[in-house]
Amino acid sequence: MEYKNVTVIPVVIAVSLFLLSACAGKMAVTDTPADEAVSEAAEPAPEQAGEQAGEPEQVVEVIPLDASADGAAPADDTQQASAKNEDASPPPQEASPAPDIAGIVKKFLDNRYTLWHSRDKTYRLYVGDQFATEYSPENKTFDIRSDEAGSNLDCKYTLDGKLDPQQAGQNKDCNALVNILEDYLSSS
Repeated sequence: MEYKNVTVIPVVIAVSLFLLSACAGKMAVTDTPADEAVSEAAEPAPEQAGEQAGEPEQVVEVIPLDASADGAAPADDTQQASAKNEDASPPPQEASPAPDIAGIVKKFLDNRYTLWHSRDKTYRLYVGDQFATEYSPENKTFDIRSDEAGSNLDCKYTLDGKLDPQQAGQNKDCNALVNILEDYLSSS
C-alpha cells in the first residue's frame, strides 16, 4: 500500500502544478505553447480585426484649455486677462455646508482612543500636533481645538452642526479642522 502512495504523490503534484501554471498563463490545458504561437499568427491583431469587420475607428479629439469655443487661435495673455476682468464678476462666496456633527460624534464615541473623563463627565480625544476634542453629553456641545503650534483655533459646535455665534468668522477654518478629525476617525 505504501508503495502505491509513494508513486502517486509525485504524479498528483506534477498534474496540480501543470493545471495551476495553465490557469496562471490563462491558456487551456490542451493548448501547448507551439499551438498557441500558430493560433496567434493566424488571428489578426485586435485593432486589425475591428477594421476588417467594418467598424469605424474611434477618433479622440484633444482640445487645449486655452482654445476658444469657435476654434480661433487664443489671444495673447494681456488681452485675455483684460477680457476676463471686464466680463467676469466675482463669484458669490458659497457658504460651506455645515458638517454632520451628530455623525462625527457617533464615530468619535465609537473610536477606541476616545476617553471618558468621569470628573467633568466628558469624552475626549487628543491627537498631538493636530487637534484636541471634547464632547459634553450634558451640554450637548462638541468642542475641537487645533493643536498646531501658533494656532489658537477653538471651535464649539452644537449637535445640529451650528457653530458658536462668537466664532462665525472662523467657519471655514473650523470646518476644515472638523474634516481633519473626520478623516482621522474614518482611518482609525
